[in-house]
Amino acid sequence: MVLTNKNLAERVKTILGLDLGEKRVGAAISHSGILAQSIDTIEYKSEKELLIKLNNLIQKNKIELMVIGLPISFSRIKNQQVKKIEKIIKKIKHVINIPIILEDETLTSKIAKDNLSHQKKKKQDIDAESARIILQSYLDKSEAQISKSETNSNV
Repeated sequence: MVLTNKNLAERVKTILGLDLGEKRVGAAISHSGILAQSIDTIEYKSEKELLIKLNNLIQKNKIELMVIGLPISFSRIKNQQVKKIEKIIKKIKHVINIPIILEDETLTSKIAKDNLSHQKKKKQDIDAESARIILQSYLDKSEAQISKSETNSNV
């Protein structure tokens, strides 16, 4: 079965959003498929440690789908950061057996900093908020696609 955003959103109940970094990973979750909330920042020293911590988070929350932010530059050229993240994603796919969707994370850190500007913020808070923005972006697109297809099927 080919999974589209529409049938994933209809089928999946618990979704994990990730903002991958070289030392930390921001995490967000959605139980409803409508609203994302930041939950944690995972700090790690090795990719093995990251995979173990991600797997524990996935098992604990019964995650059915992961949405991972991918920094796509405005020029659409893959930079070093994109290549490093793609390498980590490849390892995640090899170890963790749930569907993964890639979502553009362009400017999410800046938006997260702006969202948290009224409070004292730590880097961990910004990472988790970035993950929430990435996941919410995916959820909003999925909801828009469902609404559009429902409208078209009623015509």
